[in-house]
Amino acid sequence: MKNLLYTLILLILVTSCKSVDKMLESGNYTEAFEYSLSKLIGKKEKDTKYVVALEKAFQSANQVDLSQINYLNQKSSSTDYDRIYKLYKDLSERQNRIIPLLPLVSKDGYIANINTINYDTDLVDAASKASEYHYNKALYLIDNGQNKQDAINAYDHIQNVRYYFHDYKNIDELERLSILHGTTYVNIVHQLNVWNRYGWMVEENMISWPFHKLDNKWLQFDYYGDLEYGYDYTVNINILKVNVGRETEHVRHYNVEKIVEIEEDEHDKNHGQDSTNVVKPHRTKEKKYKAEVTEITRTKDARLIAELSIYNESEQSLDQVIPIQINLNFSGFSCTYRGDKEALEGKSINLDNDCENFPNDDDMVIDMIIQMQHAIFDKLDHYKFRGVNY
Repeated sequence: MKNLLYTLILLILVTSCKSVDKMLESGNYTEAFEYSLSKLIGKKEKDTKYVVALEKAFQSANQVDLSQINYLNQKSSSTDYDRIYKLYKDLSERQNRIIPLLPLVSKDGYIANINTINYDTDLVDAASKASEYHYNKALYLIDNGQNKQDAINAYDHIQNVRYYFHDYKNIDELERLSILHGTTYVNIVHQLNVWNRYGWMVEENMISWPFHKLDNKWLQFDYYGDLEYGYDYTVNINILKVNVGRETEHVRHYNVEKIVEIEEDEHDKNHGQDSTNVVKPHRTKEKKYKAEVTEITRTKDARLIAELSIYNESEQSLDQVIPIQINLNFSGFSCTYRGDKEALEGKSINLDNDCENFPNDDDMVIDMIIQMQHAIFDKLDHYKFRGVNY
């Protein structure tokens, strides 16, 4: 049993050593660095093979990054400054992780050759060049942009500048301009073509609709707004019809009956059998059950019809007309009877003593207004407002 245990331990050690060697041989220096570091942190006696592996992984990973930086510097493209900064940051972070272990000496006395370098100047230089590139791109897009997307792209470049330096030149003003030019502004108005109190109820209710909840990063809705630089779109909510129908009640009376055969009452326990034990047939008689059924059906309908007309103000054109129709259909029912309940057995009769009262006209209108608001908000939320020139 002990021999098996020793064999397993030896196998694990050999496998782990082979695995880190394989990482190094295949060029997975970062993986080898992480693995070796995990085997050394917190260990008083540091295994030589992991000290050697960490040294090699650290040096090799640094060499790869520095070679890439040298290539990018020779290439001298302003679009590469972000990449150069990232490589210097990787070098600095890798070094900072190994510094707490220095001097790195194994239990066998092997001293790892770890040279440290201060990358702060390189990081600041790369950050400055990257910021200048993104700032100039944002400035150009704002000054020469032709559409909303150019302004949105300028905003992205500004955020890249802020990654390096929160305060940089007039970056706050550029950000304000990028949002101003990148946002699509939609003005909501309404047109009432219903000259009754229902129409006025709709109009009064619409004033409190929270159109601002439809806003997102690059889309702003105003209700009868007055932006000094104008709107990109105007959405006209045209209320065409608000109608509440009459209350209709239908009462139906009908009779039902049921005939059943029942045995006559027994007068004694020998009923149906004579003294010679001869069974006599049972005598039956018919019994008729009757009931009068009353059914009441109540109906009432209401309808609200509107349409959204979406105008592209920049092109002075009608983009789309979206119909909106809300229907409410009330139905109440009751069914009662007078007479014998037995007459109803086996019949398809749904007894219900309580017939719902007709809804109030105003309540139906309010319900339709709420449904219309949800429908309009859904349409606007999913509508693709195209970026326009500015």
